[in-house]
Amino acid sequence: MGLRGKAEETTKTRTTLALQTALCLFAFGAAPALRADGFAALHVCNNGSVAALAVTAMKGPDPARGAGKYYWAIISRVVASGECKTVYGDSEGSGAYVGIGFEDSKGRWGSCKVAQVPDFGTYVAWFQSWPILTRGKDTVEVCAPWADTIYRADDDPKADCATMKLTQRDGTQRIHGPFFPITSVLYFERRDSRPCLTPPPGQPWNCGYDAYLNISPGGTDRELHAKQGMGGGVDVDPKMSDAQALKWWADMLKKIADESDKRRAQAAADVEAERKRQAYEASPEGRLQHARERHVAREQRKEVLAADAAGNPNVKVEAQMIRREEEVNRQRWAGTRQFLPHTIPNGWGRTLQSPAPCRGWTWTPMAIRVG
Repeated sequence: MGLRGKAEETTKTRTTLALQTALCLFAFGAAPALRADGFAALHVCNNGSVAALAVTAMKGPDPARGAGKYYWAIISRVVASGECKTVYGDSEGSGAYVGIGFEDSKGRWGSCKVAQVPDFGTYVAWFQSWPILTRGKDTVEVCAPWADTIYRADDDPKADCATMKLTQRDGTQRIHGPFFPITSVLYFERRDSRPCLTPPPGQPWNCGYDAYLNISPGGTDRELHAKQGMGGGVDVDPKMSDAQALKWWADMLKKIADESDKRRAQAAADVEAERKRQAYEASPEGRLQHARERHVAREQRKEVLAADAAGNPNVKVEAQMIRREEEVNRQRWAGTRQFLPHTIPNGWGRTLQSPAPCRGWTWTPMAIRVG
């Protein structure tokens, strides 16, 4: 599946992972009740040139085996170059260790490093804000196969990867190996206690949270080049500091002011150019130039009509347009002269309306005094 897979495929993956995790938690130990309004998911998108093995490890109490006992739910996902896969899904947003490994260009296996932890924002719990993604207080070492699976480890997830095998029980598939050692490098948690906002009438409740971790392993070193994503392998724009935000606003305001000044200057230049054009047309030189242009246009029209009369097919369309224009002008000026009624002020705030003159008469308005 490419970076821009269909939404329904992502939803199916999330649902499958949620069911697998729930099965593992309920089968292996106590688990909180699933909530439809608080599902949290972590997706890893590989923008690098080599495939990677992404692993998450969640710790939970296991009272069925006795007091102080606990278990680990371990999920592994093979993320090929150009793929996105869901590596974590939990209805409560419980904490999970995240580790990623791959083979370098020389075929050597190893866990990845993260020089700069991406800022995934914060969540609120017990009236305090906590970062969603950190390095974690400690690290966890696990063994994971080169396959998409989920399994349980009791108490200590560390094992001998060379001899490790997975038996088929409680939904876990049978895998004989090989298993690769991976050390966690990040810690993901979102136990947000803030309630969901009431949706509009007819809309479903949706307080889910999808986080995207974009990685770019190159095979020449162990650096992940991790960044926060927005889905499909696209990186989120880095957050600006207060100083950067102020500079951005200052630059934006300056750009707006400069564009406004340019528009005003252009408008003034257009007005001045129009004034000069009108002044030139009203001058003797301008009237002479206009007369010359009209004379040239008339001569050109005559030449086109003459060529059309001589049978030149190249000027047929142009000659038709000229004749149509001449016909329109003749009809415009050859009709019966229409006279409009005249209104004549009488000097006392009243007006008299003169009748329309008869055809062929010449009407001369006259002042008529009344009263």
